[in-house]
Amino acid sequence: MADPVRFSIFLDEPSGATGEFGPGAEEIRVRAGDRVSGTVQVRVRTDVEFEGFKVGLLWHTEGKGNRTTASGASTLLVRGGHWRAGEQLSFPFSLDAPLGPMSYQGKLLRVVWELEARLDRSMLESDIVSSQPVVLEPNPSLAEADLGPVPQQKAKLEAAKRGLGGLWVSSAIVFLLGGVVYGAAHSWELAVFERLLLFFLLAGGF
Repeated sequence: MADPVRFSIFLDEPSGATGEFGPGAEEIRVRAGDRVSGTVQVRVRTDVEFEGFKVGLLWHTEGKGNRTTASGASTLLVRGGHWRAGEQLSFPFSLDAPLGPMSYQGKLLRVVWELEARLDRSMLESDIVSSQPVVLEPNPSLAEADLGPVPQQKAKLEAAKRGLGGLWVSSAIVFLLGGVVYGAAHSWELAVFERLLLFFLLAGGF
C-alpha cells in the first residue's frame, strides 16, 4: 500500500539537489559546518493525522559490528495536525551540517549520512520516512577543529620510545657512578646520613 503522503526536496544550499526522496534519489554533497537549506514539498494522497513533521541529517554505520545510528541536526517543521487528500504543502527548512563524523567507505566500516523527512504518527501507525543520501565532506576552513586523534607514523613512535629508553639508561648510570664515587671519596666510612644518601644513589641507579 502506498504511503498517504509523498515528499520532494528543493535545496537552496548547497545548490543543485532537486527531486523526490527515496530509492534512486540524487546524492547531496555537503561540507561540515555549511548551511543546508531549502524546501520540502508534501503531496497528500489520503487523509492523514500526525504528531509531528521534521527534517534532519542523520548518520549510521554499516559493516562489521553493531550498527550505530545518531542524529546530527534536525528541525521540527509542524508540531502536529491533519492533512487532507489532495493538499500540496510546502515547508522551508534550514540546518547546519554537523562537524562529523565524516562520510567514510571502508572495507570493514562505512559511515553513511542521509537527509531525512519524517512524519511521526501515533503508536498504532508506523511513521512515514523518506531519505536522500548525503556525503559529509571535510571543510578546509574548519581545519582547526578537533575531530579526533591524529594518526602518527610508526617510525616516529618507535623513535620516541627509543629516546625515552636512552634517557632512563643514562640516568641510571649517573646514579650508580655517583654512588660509587661518593663512597670511595669517604673511604666507605660513612655516617648514618651518608649511608642513607649512598643507598638512595645506588637504588636509584638500579
